[in-house]
Amino acid sequence: MLTISNKAKSRLLSKAAKTKAKSWLLLLVLAGARVFGAQSMLFQDLCFAQASVSISVCPSKSWGSSKEQQILKPVMVEGRLYLAINIQGEKFHLWRIDPNASTQDWQEINLGGSGGINDPNATALGSHAGYLYLATKKEGERPHLWRLQDPNQGVWKPVGPPEIGLAKTIISLCSFDRCLYLGSVSGQEEGDLEGLEVQLWRSTETETYNQELSSATWKPVSDVVASALISSDFQEFEAKLYLGIESRANNQKKAEVLKLDPSPASPYRYNIFGQRENNQSVTALAVCDQTLYAATRNNDYGAQVWFLIKGGEDFSRLSSWDSFINPNRSYPRSLESLGSYLFLGFDTPAGVEIFRLSANPDHLENRQKEWEKVSIIYDQAKDQPLLADKSNRLCWLYADQSNGYLFLGTKDSSGAFTLWKSDRLPIITITSPQYDYQSHPPYAYLGAFGPKSGKLQVSWRSTRSGNYLIHQLQLKDPNNQTNTSPGFLFREQGAEKGKIYTSPKLPPGDEQGTYVAEIVWDPNQTSLPKEQGRYPVLFSFIYDTKGPERLPVVTSLTPGNRKLRVRWTAAHDKLSGVAHYRILWKESPKEADANSIPFSYKDLPKESKEESKYEYEISGLINGRRYMVAVLAVDRAGNESDLSPITDKSFATPQAGQSLTDLVGESGGCFLKALGAKKIHTMISRSRK
Repeated sequence: MLTISNKAKSRLLSKAAKTKAKSWLLLLVLAGARVFGAQSMLFQDLCFAQASVSISVCPSKSWGSSKEQQILKPVMVEGRLYLAINIQGEKFHLWRIDPNASTQDWQEINLGGSGGINDPNATALGSHAGYLYLATKKEGERPHLWRLQDPNQGVWKPVGPPEIGLAKTIISLCSFDRCLYLGSVSGQEEGDLEGLEVQLWRSTETETYNQELSSATWKPVSDVVASALISSDFQEFEAKLYLGIESRANNQKKAEVLKLDPSPASPYRYNIFGQRENNQSVTALAVCDQTLYAATRNNDYGAQVWFLIKGGEDFSRLSSWDSFINPNRSYPRSLESLGSYLFLGFDTPAGVEIFRLSANPDHLENRQKEWEKVSIIYDQAKDQPLLADKSNRLCWLYADQSNGYLFLGTKDSSGAFTLWKSDRLPIITITSPQYDYQSHPPYAYLGAFGPKSGKLQVSWRSTRSGNYLIHQLQLKDPNNQTNTSPGFLFREQGAEKGKIYTSPKLPPGDEQGTYVAEIVWDPNQTSLPKEQGRYPVLFSFIYDTKGPERLPVVTSLTPGNRKLRVRWTAAHDKLSGVAHYRILWKESPKEADANSIPFSYKDLPKESKEESKYEYEISGLINGRRYMVAVLAVDRAGNESDLSPITDKSFATPQAGQSLTDLVGESGGCFLKALGAKKIHTMISRSRK
């Protein structure tokens, strides 16, 4: 661990006071001391882009143990970061901190004493419906799952599930689809593989999101996956859950991914990580730029990175990672997305290494992007890189999307842990027009716009103050040809963090198509190195000036008593899509009079994809008069199509019929005095034969 004498502290503080900090990340070291009760800590700058580093000293809290420690990946609940620390031979501890507070004070959470949590080990942390959930385990007993009812008083509630067997351990928790999901494993990681298996469970409370879970509301959502271990956290992507596993067969380790759809009972297994031999496990999953990324462990060739695009069926290997392949980088410990960057962390013989992949707008259509190595954290006092110390090992990365922080957990040769915290990054959130869109992935679709649809504007807020630019990047025309159309649109000077800003009306351009633009933290601010200023959130919109190209066609017009039922075929709009249909009708004694009489019309709800729904009943007409009926389509940009072609099927005359419906009405409650009860009974009887 890093220690500094009082004399050195004074010298460093004096030097720091004279030097303006140029780095954009601040480091909070929370290290376990070798002696119980020691209170020595440091504040340092975490530098990712070879910027200068200033160091100051700040007292903080010791984890209070000289024994081997294990720290679980943290979780953010209601603006507080929770950490669970297992200590060899002792009961675990649970801490929380507010990363936004002016003073970084850690609070230890009471585990409830004799009537509370007695298990010695914490195995997983999760957040669901604004509460912290904690999984615990004692050797030889069933695992337990707890809900923290009151963090200040340490009030815990057991929430099951009791069905999990004695040998199982809960090691992953995830809030998804209004339920809490958990992953359980059993068996030993090494040696005898008998009994090694994975099973997924979920709570069944889906009616009310905030309803408390109970020990009787759990069910398995997958068959047992035999001879396998869970090797990554859950990751949500395209309304499905993904989970990395390490399967075992014939004493060989194999990397796989489980995909869980909420409706089927069993997950789909991806096993396509075999282009190189010995991909042993999927160690991390993350979503960035509408893409699911998977990192695989490979002791022979070095780690690999794979990706699954939105709407894709199979993973592909990210070829740009080839230049980094090295047997020393065999174990990718963590993969996290923060804003427009994907961060990947490694253990190597030389210490911790971190790489990042930018959602570079210049490569929107190109997945073979370039990785850059994050510069190591430098300790000026020792004149050496701190994280590159051979005694340090990376435990995990954790991205706090809502606040814009990146956390790192490391472990030194003594077994003590250090928590590193970045300064607040400019994570931009799109807040308009119809939803609050967090930039994870950093992409938002604003909708279709046209001459009749009003202003094209975008609203956003950011976790960091500064200047922001909006500029156009690309235009993809209706023929799917991408044209580069860069152009400055708007600048917001001196935006405050957390405040919502709205652009003026943005010029969409002169051509039809899908425009891609971005909001970016201004890289030209003098206080920031240029390479540190790009944290864009991408957004797209469709500019459409033409109505649907394929018109609806009336296929039938069926007369009834004071009504007509019209049926038509679906229209098609290639660019923005059909939003709804408009039914038009008017009296038309002769075809020649059709243009001189105004239409009545009715706008129907949004377009249905069911063919049987392309019909509508026009009521309130006059029997015996001839009507003309037409249909037009309206696209999502507000453009109207031409009227459906006028043919013989466009004309009909409503008239009173002799059907039971016409006689007694749609509800059957209309009683006609002209018919006696006997005649009505006879008609109903005949209609049933």
